[in-house]
Amino acid sequence: MKRNRGTPGDVLAGWSYWKAYTLLDFEMLWRTTGDGRYFDFIKRELDPFMDEQGNLVGVTLDSLDNIMSGNVIVALYEHTGEER
Repeated sequence: MKRNRGTPGDVLAGWSYWKAYTLLDFEMLWRTTGDGRYFDFIKRELDPFMDEQGNLVGVTLDSLDNIMSGNVIVALYEHTGEER
């Protein structure tokens, strides 16, 4: 099984397990506090990875670790209803 390697800055910049867990923490903060800044941060971090049709851009799903970020996309969809 492939493991993500690199520094925290490397793995948080791209699509990764670590980025997903970080964003899931922000999701919990947003749901708990109701502060829209947390939601805005999540959306801003994920937008570069999705095109107008909702396809992933520049993402390889060659590791189960990389699938974790999909949970955050589901949370965005539940809130916005945007299919992209």
